Amino acid sequence: MFESIQTKVGQTLQITLQSMVGSTGYGWYLSKLDGGLALSSAHIQPSAPGIAPVTHTFNFLAVEAGTFNLRFDLIAPWMPGDPGETKSYKVTISKA
Repeated sequence: MFESIQTKVGQTLQITLQSMVGSTGYGWYLSKLDGGLALSSAHIQPSAPGIAPVTHTFNFLAVEAGTFNLRFDLIAPWMPGDPGETKSYKVTISKA
């Protein structure tokens, strides 16, 4: 199932996901990026000291009008083909 997002060409789109990568090893990875969107940055921020959830933030630039798909997989590096969870987004970009 897709979550729908709408934006305009030239705007920045931010996707924020949480994981317990510090304790479980499972983190969010971008697994599908259609044309029309460009990944401009990605970073991980702990929510608190010690073992606590972390926030994965992915920033994209909308570069072309159309409808495009993004998918993120929650995976452990030692099990790349077996995501624990998947988040999918359908991004509709209109002309500015």
